[in-house]
Amino acid sequence: MKYVSLPKLIKYPVFNSFAYGHLYLPCNPDFCGIKGTLPPLIVHVHGGPTGAAFTNLNLTIQYWTSRGFAFFDVDYRGSTGYGKQYRHSLKVLIFLVNFIKTITILIIGQLGCI
Repeated sequence: MKYVSLPKLIKYPVFNSFAYGHLYLPCNPDFCGIKGTLPPLIVHVHGGPTGAAFTNLNLTIQYWTSRGFAFFDVDYRGSTGYGKQYRHSLKVLIFLVNFIKTITILIIGQLGCI
């Protein structure tokens, strides 16, 4: 388990409401990043329009986090599992980017989206 990154539920503002995602921080006890720098971030946007990001073991996420990347698995507005009103409000991605800019533990200049 020492190489497994566990998700942290992130709630971020969107319009007059909120959206969610799961943040996985880098996790490899045998590696330390360059002192004074922050990890690059990969943002994953699931298929849709009514899919969802799940927190079950995902080896793709673990691959990247064990190699020094942070990984944000977005549950954008419209994702299932948060109720009908949430699912019907698909207006979020620009707000997500603005929110990500506020996460101070990540280097926004090294942002990737898959």
